[in-house]
Amino acid sequence: GKTKLAANYMQRRNEAAVQAQRKSTLWSLGVSHPLTTAVTLEAQYYDFDYKNSADGAQMLVLRGTYAFSRRTAAYTTVGFMRNDGKARFSPSVGASNTALAPLAGRNQTGLMVGLRHAF
Repeated sequence: GKTKLAANYMQRRNEAAVQAQRKSTLWSLGVSHPLTTAVTLEAQYYDFDYKNSADGAQMLVLRGTYAFSRRTAAYTTVGFMRNDGKARFSPSVGASNTALAPLAGRNQTGLMVGLRHAF
Protein backbone atom coordinates (compact mmCIF):
# COMPACT_ATOMS: atom_id res chain seq x y z
CA GLY A 1 0.00 0.00 0.00
CA LYS A 2 1.00 3.58 0.58
CA THR A 3 2.37 2.98 4.08
CA LYS A 4 6.12 3.59 4.29
CA LEU A 5 8.44 1.92 6.79
CA ALA A 6 11.98 3.05 7.62
CA ALA A 7 14.81 1.60 9.70
CA ASN A 8 18.26 3.08 10.32
CA TYR A 9 21.39 2.00 12.19
CA MET A 10 24.60 3.95 12.75
CA GLN A 11 27.67 3.15 14.82
CA ARG A 12 30.25 5.86 15.55
CA ARG A 13 33.74 5.91 16.97
CA ASN A 14 34.87 9.34 18.15
CA GLU A 15 38.58 9.42 19.01
CA ALA A 16 38.33 12.93 20.54
CA ALA A 17 35.67 11.95 23.11
CA VAL A 18 36.29 10.83 26.68
CA GLN A 19 37.19 7.15 27.01
CA ALA A 20 33.74 5.97 28.15
CA GLN A 21 31.98 7.74 25.27
CA ARG A 22 34.15 6.90 22.27
CA LYS A 23 31.68 4.47 20.71
CA SER A 24 27.99 5.14 20.23
CA THR A 25 25.10 3.57 18.39
CA LEU A 26 21.94 5.15 17.03
CA TRP A 27 19.06 3.22 15.54
CA SER A 28 15.56 4.25 14.56
CA LEU A 29 12.29 2.87 13.26
CA GLY A 30 9.58 4.88 11.53
CA VAL A 31 6.23 4.53 9.83
CA SER A 32 4.29 6.95 7.64
CA HIS A 33 0.70 6.40 6.57
CA PRO A 34 -1.56 8.65 4.47
CA LEU A 35 -5.09 8.74 5.90
CA THR A 36 -6.36 10.72 2.92
CA THR A 37 -4.71 12.40 -0.05
CA ALA A 38 -4.19 15.48 2.17
CA VAL A 39 -3.56 14.03 5.66
CA THR A 40 -0.51 11.94 6.60
CA LEU A 41 0.40 10.59 10.04
CA GLU A 42 3.94 9.57 11.00
CA ALA A 43 5.63 8.01 14.03
CA GLN A 44 9.35 7.55 14.68
CA TYR A 45 11.35 5.99 17.52
CA TYR A 46 15.07 6.69 18.08
CA ASP A 47 17.49 5.01 20.49
CA PHE A 48 20.96 6.48 21.18
CA ASP A 49 23.48 4.68 23.38
CA TYR A 50 27.08 5.30 24.45
CA LYS A 51 29.01 2.03 24.81
CA ASN A 52 30.15 1.24 28.40
CA SER A 53 28.19 4.18 29.83
CA ALA A 54 24.85 4.84 31.52
CA ASP A 55 24.38 7.83 29.19
CA GLY A 56 21.91 7.57 26.34
CA ALA A 57 18.49 8.65 25.17
CA GLN A 58 15.29 7.51 23.53
CA MET A 59 12.92 9.72 21.55
CA LEU A 60 9.39 9.21 20.28
CA VAL A 61 8.11 11.57 17.58
CA LEU A 62 4.53 11.89 16.27
CA ARG A 63 3.76 14.09 13.27
CA GLY A 64 0.63 15.06 11.37
CA THR A 65 0.78 16.80 7.99
CA TYR A 66 -2.00 18.45 5.99
CA ALA A 67 -1.12 19.08 2.33
CA PHE A 68 -2.79 22.13 0.83
CA SER A 69 -1.11 21.33 -2.50
CA ARG A 70 1.90 19.38 -3.82
CA ARG A 71 4.21 22.17 -2.61
CA THR A 72 2.53 23.57 0.52
CA ALA A 73 1.70 21.76 3.76
CA ALA A 74 0.98 22.53 7.42
CA TYR A 75 2.43 20.21 10.05
CA THR A 76 2.41 19.55 13.79
CA THR A 77 5.15 17.54 15.49
CA VAL A 78 5.35 16.36 19.11
CA GLY A 79 8.58 14.82 20.39
CA PHE A 80 9.33 13.26 23.77
CA MET A 81 12.99 12.79 24.74
CA ARG A 82 13.94 10.45 27.60
CA ASN A 83 17.53 10.97 28.81
CA ASP A 84 19.50 8.39 30.80
CA GLY A 85 22.57 8.94 32.97
CA LYS A 86 24.15 12.35 32.35
CA ALA A 87 22.68 12.78 28.85
CA ARG A 88 20.88 16.07 28.22
CA PHE A 89 19.57 15.76 24.68
CA SER A 90 16.60 17.83 23.57
CA PRO A 91 13.91 17.02 20.99
CA SER A 92 14.81 20.39 19.43
CA VAL A 93 18.14 20.39 17.59
CA GLY A 94 18.72 24.03 18.45
CA ALA A 95 18.24 23.49 22.20
CA SER A 96 20.91 20.85 22.84
CA ASN A 97 23.78 22.05 25.04
CA THR A 98 22.10 25.42 25.66
CA ALA A 99 20.03 26.86 28.49
CA LEU A 100 16.95 25.32 26.81
CA ALA A 101 18.30 21.76 27.07
CA PRO A 102 17.02 19.65 29.97
CA LEU A 103 19.14 19.00 33.03
CA ALA A 104 21.32 15.88 32.90
CA GLY A 105 19.19 12.73 32.99
CA ARG A 106 15.90 14.66 32.76
CA ASN A 107 13.22 14.29 30.10
CA GLN A 108 11.84 16.93 27.75
CA THR A 109 8.82 17.29 25.46
CA GLY A 110 8.83 19.54 22.41
CA LEU A 111 6.09 20.82 20.11
CA MET A 112 6.51 22.31 16.66
CA VAL A 113 3.83 23.74 14.38
CA GLY A 114 4.68 25.10 10.99
CA LEU A 115 3.97 25.73 7.35
CA ARG A 116 6.25 24.23 4.69
CA HIS A 117 6.51 25.44 1.09
CA ALA A 118 8.83 23.97 -1.53
CA PHE A 119 10.14 26.43 -4.12
